[in-house]
Amino acid sequence: MPGDDFSPSVTEVFVSFEGLLEKTTASTGGVYLTSSGRQARLSRRSVHGVSILELLGSGTSTVEGVAAILGVRLPHYRRVLAFHHTYDPPGYLGGSSEPYHYPQAQEVGGFMVSPWTFPWHAKSLDEMPTSLKISQLLLEVEEGYAFLLAVPSRGYAPYFTKPKGASLELVVTAGTQHNWRDLPLLAYATSNDPYTAVETVYKAVASYLDRVCSLRTRKRFPDALGFLGWCTWNAFWRNLDEQKVVDGAREIMAKAPVRMVLVDDGWMTEENGKLKDFEEDRQKFPRGLAGIVDSLKRNGVRSVGLWLTLNGYWNGVDPKSKLAESYRDELVEVGGQLAPNPERAHSFYIDWFKSIRAKGFDFVKVDNQYALSTVYAESYPVELASQKLHEAVEAAAALCGLEVLNCMSLNPEHFFNWYKSSVVRASIDYSVPHSVSRSKLHVYFNAYNSIWLSQLAWPDWDMFQSYDPLALIHAVARALSGGPVYVTDEPGKTRGEILSPLAFRDGRIPRLDGVGRPTRDTVMLDPYNEKVVLKLENKLTVPGLGTYSLLGVFNIYRGHERIEYSFKPGDLGAEGDEVIVYEFFSGTARKVDSHEEIKSALEPNGVHLYIIAPLRHGVGVLGTRELYITPAVVDYAEDIKGEIVVHLRELRPIMLYLEKSVLVDGEESAPGFHEIHPMRTVLKIKALQ
Repeated sequence: MPGDDFSPSVTEVFVSFEGLLEKTTASTGGVYLTSSGRQARLSRRSVHGVSILELLGSGTSTVEGVAAILGVRLPHYRRVLAFHHTYDPPGYLGGSSEPYHYPQAQEVGGFMVSPWTFPWHAKSLDEMPTSLKISQLLLEVEEGYAFLLAVPSRGYAPYFTKPKGASLELVVTAGTQHNWRDLPLLAYATSNDPYTAVETVYKAVASYLDRVCSLRTRKRFPDALGFLGWCTWNAFWRNLDEQKVVDGAREIMAKAPVRMVLVDDGWMTEENGKLKDFEEDRQKFPRGLAGIVDSLKRNGVRSVGLWLTLNGYWNGVDPKSKLAESYRDELVEVGGQLAPNPERAHSFYIDWFKSIRAKGFDFVKVDNQYALSTVYAESYPVELASQKLHEAVEAAAALCGLEVLNCMSLNPEHFFNWYKSSVVRASIDYSVPHSVSRSKLHVYFNAYNSIWLSQLAWPDWDMFQSYDPLALIHAVARALSGGPVYVTDEPGKTRGEILSPLAFRDGRIPRLDGVGRPTRDTVMLDPYNEKVVLKLENKLTVPGLGTYSLLGVFNIYRGHERIEYSFKPGDLGAEGDEVIVYEFFSGTARKVDSHEEIKSALEPNGVHLYIIAPLRHGVGVLGTRELYITPAVVDYAEDIKGEIVVHLRELRPIMLYLEKSVLVDGEESAPGFHEIHPMRTVLKIKALQ
């Protein structure tokens, strides 16, 4: 395999055996000795072709939680894509300066950590600050790609830091003092395909940790999140009440097929950011949340979710409340607040979720997993606390019939602890007020984080507003994302023409074959800072017709310039030697060789959307121009005695590309590109005799 000669080397090893880091000296057989005679061994284990570096031995970490620090040297590479969770981009949220400069290299203290992961493209590690905390790296090497992952497990969440040239440090930390024994440190693999390198590493680590259940391919997408949605957050912030929610939902539903509502922050009985009761604030909701859910569902909403935080509320649970008194054994004082005890929080979440489910809710959005890196960090090993609390939340949700949408949890301690939950926020918040460069970055963050997050969950690209200046880019990117799609429009501002193509009339969003990710030729490019387009791809298989390749092309370059681009359908996995290429916004379709290079250009802030359709018996069924994912309108097709019978999910105009004259529902259609207006949801296409 190209790139197989890639192998990171260890240049130095510091180990804490009894609470202090000691420098070691390499001996034979991978053994490292301290001056006091203590020893540990570095071992490379192969798991499904992936190399996993282990630290074998035992000891106690430092008071700060560090079990070991390793110097790591990388072989020669051409470009690097690092994923870090150190700090949020300064002034990103709520800012208005244009264009926003990203990335910004800042040196920060060792305890600084962000709840979000950010992609960082560079030609060299020298471009990055030395204090960066990096969970994983994708490298372009001489003949392919190499992927490295710091492996979180057994209470520890390691990260790479001090990037310089070809060198890094790997810090193995639990956040607080913790015993250790036989720790995995890092995993790496190479391939001539970047996605193969990433996928093989995640599969091997999941197998090594006995967490195969955490892989997205072992999960299902939640039915409750399968509808076009509306979230109350940026519409009302915390100023919620029943009338606002019900009227707001009714108004947006009149303009777009929204059938999912998420009641966000602002409903709780709280004081000074501390939860006082599982029940809602009755001054805001006199009929209770059950009344809201009932009204929403009577008006046609199919799924309703409720926001909450992992630790009760932003500042935990009010210690003077009846809630605290009732769950005294399930709560613990950590970081200056009262919060669920990782060792015994099950009954707390079960009772809370029972109450939520009894009100008619279908899912919960769990926020502030960041608390594990802050308030819990001094008391519990961070990865172990994550494991225990995720177990409690997911078990309670499953018992109560609720789905889980994970929010603030892009830190490495969470990666392999999403046992059942299958949807995770993929980026920092959508930025309001609107900012063109921040909207571009939001798309950039989500697209590139999907490279790794798609191994574990369906990425949630977060909400957006349909009247954002770049709303069309947001909508098309989310249509291709494969994850949930929801907006946070203020009443009276919704643009139905942006939202309606996202969903069927019943509100369901088309389910795609996989997760939208950057095309292989753009993985190592930075479309925000380089004069290149972002190309996002996915697929949709229609039984009886084959697999359609879907390609979104976005000009998110921070400069205001026109950008040329090209692609070959065959590089996207298009089926057959010849295919039909349809571009959504121009409404043009043509037959091309799958290896033909298609060239075009995008104006500033522009978007193109291509549907690449297979040909069957000289017929290309392109679907409906009323949906961004045009072929999704087709449920399945049959070949019955030479006649193509197309079964539609709902009655809409259908586009066909015909190589020769055929009968469509008994009427002759000449060769070329046509839009048919069927009278029923079964379309019959037959060759002329």
